[in-house]
This record gives sequence, structure tokens and C-alpha cells, in this order.
Amino acid sequence: MLQTFLSVEVSGFYKTFDKIGGVFLYVFLILFTLMFLYAMVKYVKR
Repeated sequence: MLQTFLSVEVSGFYKTFDKIGGVFLYVFLILFTLMFLYAMVKYVKR
């Protein structure tokens, strides 16, 4: 009984983590792109 409960809990946790991870990855990519563009503009204006 405990075993099935644990496996269900873990799979639910992984699904939630997967969603959060996906969102976090997109946010990180957007931030990275913005920083890159900002650095490029600063470099060009110099």
C-alpha cells in the first residue's frame, strides 16, 4: 500500500517539477537573449 502511494507521489512531483523546469528554462533563455542584446548594443555604441 505504502509503495503505490510513494510511486504516485513521486510521479506527481516529477510532473510538477517538469512544468516548473520548462517555464524556468524559457525564462532563462529570454533573460540570456536580453543580456546578449544589451551587451551587443553597449559594445556597438562604444
